Amino acid sequence: MLDAFSRDGFAPLRAEWESHHAHQGKAIALKLPDGRTHEGVARGVGDDGALLFDQDGAIRRLHSGEIAPSEMHPEAASPALKPARRA
Repeated sequence: MLDAFSRDGFAPLRAEWESHHAHQGKAIALKLPDGRTHEGVARGVGDDGALLFDQDGAIRRLHSGEIAPSEMHPEAASPALKPARRA
């Protein structure tokens, strides 16, 4: 795999990466290196490995930051991330 990456870059590995991406299609909180935090949805990765971050319908390409599950956009999250209803 490292030989293929060295020779061809990330693009040929993208589909496999996205199939294992834990936050794919889920609401996330993104903390940028400058300390600002943004809420949105992880939409995958670009051919260069950038996170495709959907913030209010605008896709941003990000190369650094820290992500965590978010409760801010539960309608975009998978059922596992949605807050449980109490009876």
